[in-house]
Amino acid sequence: LLRAKALECVSLVGMAVGRDRFRGDAQAVMAFMQGLAAAPMEADDPTQSYMLQAGARLCKALGPEFLPHLPVVMPPLLAAARLEPEMNVHDPELEEYEDDDDVEHIQLGDKVLAIRTSSLEEKATACNMIVCYIDELKEGFFPYAKEVTDLMVPLLKFYIHEELLRLTYLLLLLLLLLLLLSPQVTDPMVPLLTFYFHEKVTNLMVTLLKFYFHEEVLRLTWPGTAASAAAAASAAAANDTQVTDLMVPLLKFYFHEEVRRAAVAALPHLLRSAQAAAEKGVPGASKEFTGQMVSYMWEPLVAAVKKEPEPELAAAMLDSLAEIVELAEPGQLGGPQVEAAFAAFGSILSAAEARRSQRSKRASAEDFDEEEQEALAAENEQEEELYDQVGSCLGAFLKAFGDAALPYVEGLMPSIAPLLDKARPDEERRIALCIIDDMLEHSAAGRAKYLGQLMPVLLDAAGSSHADLRQCAVYGVGVGASLAPELFKPHAAAALAAVTSIIAAPDAKSDDNELATDNALSALAALLEHHGDVLDAGQMAERLVAALPLRCDSVESQKVNEFLVKRLEAQDARLLGPANCHLPKLVEAFVQVLGRGTDLVEEAVGLRMAGLLHSMGPSCPGLVDAAFAQLKDKQKANFTSFMAGQVPK
Repeated sequence: LLRAKALECVSLVGMAVGRDRFRGDAQAVMAFMQGLAAAPMEADDPTQSYMLQAGARLCKALGPEFLPHLPVVMPPLLAAARLEPEMNVHDPELEEYEDDDDVEHIQLGDKVLAIRTSSLEEKATACNMIVCYIDELKEGFFPYAKEVTDLMVPLLKFYIHEELLRLTYLLLLLLLLLLLLSPQVTDPMVPLLTFYFHEKVTNLMVTLLKFYFHEEVLRLTWPGTAASAAAAASAAAANDTQVTDLMVPLLKFYFHEEVRRAAVAALPHLLRSAQAAAEKGVPGASKEFTGQMVSYMWEPLVAAVKKEPEPELAAAMLDSLAEIVELAEPGQLGGPQVEAAFAAFGSILSAAEARRSQRSKRASAEDFDEEEQEALAAENEQEEELYDQVGSCLGAFLKAFGDAALPYVEGLMPSIAPLLDKARPDEERRIALCIIDDMLEHSAAGRAKYLGQLMPVLLDAAGSSHADLRQCAVYGVGVGASLAPELFKPHAAAALAAVTSIIAAPDAKSDDNELATDNALSALAALLEHHGDVLDAGQMAERLVAALPLRCDSVESQKVNEFLVKRLEAQDARLLGPANCHLPKLVEAFVQVLGRGTDLVEEAVGLRMAGLLHSMGPSCPGLVDAAFAQLKDKQKANFTSFMAGQVPK
């Protein structure tokens, strides 16, 4: 343990001091680790696990310079990631078994299942470390991309033996049928209700359910076929076999959640690595290979997200799906793959709504108490994250496929539209608005078809007391104003009133509200650009300039600053104001924006903004210097670079 801890300390020091100071010692540390890996170790020696983590830290410290050491760390890492669960079945009446902290024992009727959890933890650690290597080394990891992809994809279902699970469900149905038809039962609903409320099954079913995840254990437990198992179930029902309460833990027993989580996280990183390698001409890397990777990952990931029982992990799977959609090149995802994904989204939304109904019933129960309320709140939060990730997936498809994705999104609208109801939580309404925003932004057909219906919804939500809801609403208003100006014109006046209310609020620039305010200012800029002919352009320009600069939402800030630069290059009198009265505020805002480097302005636009400051300087002597004096040292360096015609690093 002391050796393992020392190795941990060395790797942490390497991360802390950085590559420049650690570079000289890295070779010696890696040689030491290579020697350790080759030496025999006791079964309970923690060094191996610590080495896996230390290697990832050293990679983080050295960055691309770690590449020569990758062949040293990968073999043991891959071996650990391939570990299979070590399991044994014991009969307590016939044999004794020792207690072991690394072994979990589960009572299965008259049997005990022993699972060595330490090997699962080592497997999970290895999978997580692989994710770190891919993320840090990118195209440098490509030589291992195919091998690791082949390893990770099957781990998406590292929890179920599917054939036995299907058999178990079949036997459950048979058992219910036999109970209902049993001549000894006078009221056939009694056993059904008992089964439903107490979640009990016969000892035979418990054994089968408990062992459904592993073929070898299944053979130990039940060597027969489905037909013989059904016959046994019939006999058990006829003999009124004693029931147990193991059903719920059985259905929630999985090998190791962290293994699946790491596999899910690895897939987008692997795809990025392959794409970066293809772009840089690495031998073996190509667009065709990345297309094969997408195809290989897609079906198992979609299948896994439909089956995943843990909402938090299902949300992580959806996040990876969205990333893969964003990364996939045109043609790499075809119609059948898109259809399968949207079918999965539909199943997830339907299941989530069913769970919501169940939670509502629990909340209205007579014995509902504070503890149950806390549990429901936690479940609601997990459910909202699941909804949010489905929304992210829909947004990714709309961005990638545009109008071609619209029919699929429309197919989910019966599940999405109820989220807009004012009786729903604000967070659920926000998620639905985000989906609407993506549809309006990325589908011209969607804008043409739905903008008129959706504008009242957006304008109503813009007046919400919930800041995130306001932000999503005014973002959609800005999208409609800029991308569908003719369809938007009937709503322009109401939109101006809505965004003005947000901008003029006394606490508009508070931490909680600034994101919504930045989006409202961006929408105001869109109204000024596209609807200044039907609205008071001078008043809109005055309000926009007075609120500059946008600091919270970098994307909206970049959009607004590009608009300002374009209009001021054209000497737009509306922005300059009567007698150039807005010039001091514009100069101050531009200096602050350039001081933030490329956070709030794109590189090319920043250089154009610097050019404007050079040209405006003689008209307002001293203003640039006064604003510059208010900047911090790093901001001054950024500003100076832009003014010298260079993009700050």
